[in-house]
Amino acid sequence: MAAITRRDIPYDVEQEMNSILGQPCCRQSVGNDLSLFLGFGGIVSVKNPRGETLHGKWEIGSYRSAWRIIHNHSIICGSRELIDSVDELRQQLVKLDGVNCIKIGMLTEFDVRVVFDRELCVDFLGAFGDDDEVFHAFLPQDRVVSLSLQGGWVSQVASQPS
Repeated sequence: MAAITRRDIPYDVEQEMNSILGQPCCRQSVGNDLSLFLGFGGIVSVKNPRGETLHGKWEIGSYRSAWRIIHNHSIICGSRELIDSVDELRQQLVKLDGVNCIKIGMLTEFDVRVVFDRELCVDFLGAFGDDDEVFHAFLPQDRVVSLSLQGGWVSQVASQPS
């Protein structure tokens, strides 16, 4: 059975993120700022101050962390690629469509690895000195789990400030 790898992930956070396991990746988005977001479990409409947007029922990602996608033990792309257009990265993200999340764990105290079936994984890498978020997971019931370098793992209602 798939499970969250516990290496400095608090038990309550682990239990909340367990709901992502087994869910298929249904949305992949890389922003012009090279932020990365992956949606799971089907597309839902989310209201925000700018209108409605489509997201996965579960969403993981990072606004600022470095990231890389690995397939069969080789890096196929990452946020620090020399590219002419962010569309080059978006084309690589298609490989994640339909893959199931099977494990979430920490590579180091700064880095998170999300493992999928089909020999794929995505690493979110804490690569800055301030206390910005390394990784987040937006969960059903308006919950969010996040990891920051100084604050560690936090689980809270999404509308609450950290």
